[in-house]
Amino acid sequence: MTNVRRVRGAVGVGFTIAVVTVMSGCGSASESFTDRLAEEVIERASGGSVEVDRDGDRLVISGEDGEAVIESDGESFTIESEDGTAQFSTNADVPAEWTAVLEVFPGADVVGVFEYTEGDIKSQKVSMVIDDSFEQVVEFYDRSLTAAGFTEGSRMAQSSGGNAFAQAIFTRDELTVTMLASENDGKVDLSISLTG
Repeated sequence: MTNVRRVRGAVGVGFTIAVVTVMSGCGSASESFTDRLAEEVIERASGGSVEVDRDGDRLVISGEDGEAVIESDGESFTIESEDGTAQFSTNADVPAEWTAVLEVFPGADVVGVFEYTEGDIKSQKVSMVIDDSFEQVVEFYDRSLTAAGFTEGSRMAQSSGGNAFAQAIFTRDELTVTMLASENDGKVDLSISLTG
């Protein structure tokens, strides 16, 4: 890919759609169409020219600044490049390192797990949907993180018309926890990242 760091930064909407589209087309008659679609979406997300090639169940995305290899098992996909490794999973087990530091909110539905490793730095994000109130969720993590020795570094919050949003960052030694919570239709969407 033309710039692995730029594409990694864009790994949300466009890049993820391209990967899912291409990986779902593996082994089908539509491979050339999905390959071209992926190239176009990734080029727009990264700002440069890329080439998408298949190697069995793997995709190799290459450009002037490097190469990334993407593999999928249907429920998750892994991206490997010279910068590191990223893994996206749905309905995955919460990583043991994450649960050693953080708690899953009681009764939460874990909907996705993301792990990224670059050198000695590992980042793990767990996404959940929770039926309890927004205030209960935020207070639960404020209490549990403080009890675990974390210090709040920053917070941004707003509420209007029955919807609420909060982002808070906590630190302890070399660890950073980022909590992002939003209230939507009576449910709380929560993602908590652990980096260190």
